[in-house]
Amino acid sequence: MKTNEHIKLLQQLLQEQALPSKKEWWENYMKHVISFRGIGIPDIRETVKTWYQNEQVSAQPLERQLAIALQLLEQPLAEDKLTGILILQLFLYKQIDFQELIKHFEKLFEQKAIFDWNTCDWFCIRVLGPMIELYGTPCADIVLSWSHADYLWQARASIVPFVYYLKDKSFHTGLVSACKKLIQREERFAKTAVGWVLRELAEHNRKTVDLFIQGNLKHFTSEVLKNACKHFEAQEKKRWLQQLKSIK
Repeated sequence: MKTNEHIKLLQQLLQEQALPSKKEWWENYMKHVISFRGIGIPDIRETVKTWYQNEQVSAQPLERQLAIALQLLEQPLAEDKLTGILILQLFLYKQIDFQELIKHFEKLFEQKAIFDWNTCDWFCIRVLGPMIELYGTPCADIVLSWSHADYLWQARASIVPFVYYLKDKSFHTGLVSACKKLIQREERFAKTAVGWVLRELAEHNRKTVDLFIQGNLKHFTSEVLKNACKHFEAQEKKRWLQQLKSIK
């Protein structure tokens, strides 16, 4: 079976489970920046696993399996993109050299195949984060370098993958530098990525978070600052918010 035929069959299996009510809910939730079929994530995962085995996708050469995953990420519908992410997470990222994967991922961003926060964050958490955990600093440094990218979603992807791997303090210096670049951008989703990272980083390196807020407060929004300070004492959170208000 050719690559396109594998993809068409998976899309057919997905569409058979689509619910108009879920499609409407997700599209409203995402403010119509991306279209959906209307399928729950557990159903998508089970469909991918069954299709992968029953259609013997797993028997294909790794390069063809990767091509299928990447082509799914290039599809316009959210669930199709998610299947590509799941294939990478469940079956491929441990088997293919991370530098080769990174080159393909950079091409996806260049093509603007990832263009909404839902897909971007799923990709970061399900694929890039585990890759960083597995391959360590060489992989982390490449991902962090994306903070220089002009394209918003590639820049966001430079820091979001680290949110669940912050016990490893070897990443902290590079991560803080990347956060500084993103907090200075005007786009909301560049700044909210920083708020999320700082919230998690505070659990492991509170002093660094305090210094970051102090040095970059003028670039924060109240939304981002509240998230960054989520686990602070109420009085400290109030003090930072008052300081932000005084300089805006």
